[in-house]
Amino acid sequence: MTIRTAFFHAGSLALFTAALAGAAPRAQTDTPAEKQYKNIKVFTGSPAKEILPAMNAMTAALGVKCTFCHAQDDKGQWQFEKDTEKKDTAREMVTMMRKINSDNFQGNMTVTCATCHQGHSSPNRFAPLGQPPASERPTATTGSAIPTADSLVDKYMQAIGGPVAVAKIQTLDMKADAQFDTTPAKVEIISKAPGKVLNTMMFGPATYVRGYDGAVAWGKDAGNPAVADESASEIAFYSPYSYLSPRSFYTSFQRVRKDTLDGKDVYVVGAQSKFDNLRQRLYFDVNTGLLVRVWTATNTLVGAVPGTEDYSDYRDVNGVKIPFKVVDTTGEGVNTFTFTTVTPNADVPDSKFARPKG
Repeated sequence: MTIRTAFFHAGSLALFTAALAGAAPRAQTDTPAEKQYKNIKVFTGSPAKEILPAMNAMTAALGVKCTFCHAQDDKGQWQFEKDTEKKDTAREMVTMMRKINSDNFQGNMTVTCATCHQGHSSPNRFAPLGQPPASERPTATTGSAIPTADSLVDKYMQAIGGPVAVAKIQTLDMKADAQFDTTPAKVEIISKAPGKVLNTMMFGPATYVRGYDGAVAWGKDAGNPAVADESASEIAFYSPYSYLSPRSFYTSFQRVRKDTLDGKDVYVVGAQSKFDNLRQRLYFDVNTGLLVRVWTATNTLVGAVPGTEDYSDYRDVNGVKIPFKVVDTTGEGVNTFTFTTVTPNADVPDSKFARPKG
């Protein structure tokens, strides 16, 4: 996993944003991709902040890493702008995919890279043999035996300490030991209501930063003086700490079904995000009422990217239960965050989250 790919997941994890005070997402100016990156062709005119999610969708769909298409010099430095044969092929495939969807599905992103590749670099032309019949997923259930979505959210809020206790936490300074597949890192996440976050990730001497001031999301990588646009929705809603105020992040809670997760009974609630490019399901433990998983599908320029975040080791912080272990699973691997310290209500100035010049 590359550093920037790691930040797509872990940097997203950091953005606590409006969880503390329920701030609504605000628009930011979209820099065109060709203004921020070099040698952009098929994605000309698309927002620069959508390029990294699209790249991650491709790597997950093909089961490859960035090196599959992109070149590095003899010192290991990326040369993303350099053309390669596989990069040209990817451009042709994106053009073909767009035409298929335009001609057959009213332009909807129905056919994606994953439709044919299914985790392989080359599409499989043959149907698999000897596959057991697929088990049906439990359907949405209604009736007195199944609680409503709203009641499950209310039970959950009481389980973590209640809305009054949550409202008392105005800032959080969180430090974690992280593991991206086999790559260790140190992470610090500083969050402030009503939606300001600074995430610093250290891979040895290399430091990478992602920030959000409540309106503009930005990123800065080690060795690169440029400040890049980032996707606010990615940052905000991949955060496990958005759970502190779920009613601030979702416009509605929908169907409920009962399922099992790791041998335990859970209620699965569909959640409508305030961001159009996200679809989510919330998994609540039947007995404790705590949130144990969030499943997310993030729509990108080339299709949706699924991922899960599993929460455990809940501990009391200033009267609020917070998970000290988060396991993030994507098409590219498993990332584990073990929080070592969580400090509430530190004095943090707003200027700390502002986008740097450059």
